[in-house]
Amino acid sequence: MEVEPLSENDNSVEEDKSVEFLDQRFLEDSKLRLSGEQRLNLEIIRNLREPCDRLTYGKRLEEAAKKLGKSERTVRRLIKSWEEKGMAALAEVPRADKGQVRKSEYWYNLSLKIYKQGNKGSDRMTRTQVAEKIETQAYEFAKKELEVEISRLESQEFRGEGLDWELKKLIKIKEKAEGFKYWSKYGKPPSTRTVER
Repeated sequence: MEVEPLSENDNSVEEDKSVEFLDQRFLEDSKLRLSGEQRLNLEIIRNLREPCDRLTYGKRLEEAAKKLGKSERTVRRLIKSWEEKGMAALAEVPRADKGQVRKSEYWYNLSLKIYKQGNKGSDRMTRTQVAEKIETQAYEFAKKELEVEISRLESQEFRGEGLDWELKKLIKIKEKAEGFKYWSKYGKPPSTRTVER
């Protein structure tokens, strides 16, 4: 007796049966019930997983992205997550840092202060200029902690731009390794992108 392998379409039917069973369970048990957004995600995933040609898939993907208000890449990630995790991919997982300020109070207040000082009267300062000033402040804090290394570099005849170049390399190495002591007092300095928000 020969066993015929399941075609992709047959596999999809089996998957739909299991999803329908789970849907029924969700209806019966309020703890397992899908939210409106989760149902929409599930509908979109099912639609995009149906066999079709590339052109049709591209159109479906574009429509799905518009429907969800997300990028096409995010929709593709959702499908991949569904394929890897199943129903668990639809679980709503809030961000761990939701509602929290992403930069320390010190850096936040400093960026506000710099921005306000730079925008008095007819003077105008952009957020990028504020970010550059924050970066300069962080650089100065790092230089204080690296005085021994700076002295060693100066004894090796590094001056001006050459010294700055070597110092920036040292700062990057220390940031990746253990960080700086001033971080414990002021917090890690924000990236340019974070300052600009």
